[in-house]
Amino acid sequence: MTQSATSEPGKATSFFTPRRISRMAVLIALSGVGAFVKIPSPGGDLGIDSAPGYFAGFMKKWDWKEAAFIGLAARLIAAGVVGFPFGLPIQIAWGIFLGGSMGVVARLARLRFGYVAGVVAATLWNGPVFALLVLPASVLLVGGTGGMGAAIAVGIASVLGATLASALASTIGAVAARSIQSTNLAK
Repeated sequence: MTQSATSEPGKATSFFTPRRISRMAVLIALSGVGAFVKIPSPGGDLGIDSAPGYFAGFMKKWDWKEAAFIGLAARLIAAGVVGFPFGLPIQIAWGIFLGGSMGVVARLARLRFGYVAGVVAATLWNGPVFALLVLPASVLLVGGTGGMGAAIAVGIASVLGATLASALASTIGAVAARSIQSTNLAK
């Protein structure tokens, strides 16, 4: 078991509590459902599988690591649905990038500036930044034909789809989190 910060002096609490495991399992399952909702893009399989990860990132009382873990799992499920087109190592790297942004970028923007800022930050980070930096590098790493020019073209062609998918997923996550933030489900 991993130990996290203490809630009381001298008393450590585990990150993997039954409540946390249960809610992560439910959100990962919802990511699997979202993986089947596809947004066409030349760069690959875009969908709303990341909405549960954004939801976890926007929750005030939840740990950012939950969102990152859910985001990584969502990426692997979405890639598995279409047969890991870029290979497992690339998909894991994408999952770390996307999950980390759910847990860090969206959460920090929301905590500092509100939900709209969280959605905008997540959309920009997982849309244009992902499509223009990470996607071309991935195409080059897997040995895409056409070299650097083709890799950049795939990235540019994917900006609209990646931005739309990220905006939709982060908005769904923010709206859902905002709606239950003050209920017992938010604990």
